[in-house]
Amino acid sequence: MVGSASGSELGLMDSSSFQFNEPSNALSLHTWASHVSTVVEWVTAMALVWQYGEKSGYESWKGLSWGMVPLLGGALCACTWHFFYNSESLEVTLMVRIPGREMIVDLS
Repeated sequence: MVGSASGSELGLMDSSSFQFNEPSNALSLHTWASHVSTVVEWVTAMALVWQYGEKSGYESWKGLSWGMVPLLGGALCACTWHFFYNSESLEVTLMVRIPGREMIVDLS
């Protein structure tokens, strides 16, 4: 007769083995949802502005859509930096964001 084997005897991991310890500066699920939804909203707004320019016949609206690209790039840089737990080696991504903001402030 074959006896029953426990999970540890079979080499299976128990639930405590699946714990993932994030660093103290990790973003919460709520904060990630806010970051991701903001990027999705921004891309949607860019697409809607572009479509409005095409359908209304005012092609200059497409310029606004192109003008939104640097801010999208900044948002993606911030999400990348946060994804890697604000790694010091990726602080250069923050420096990439600054010129885009300064350019937009100067143009307005």
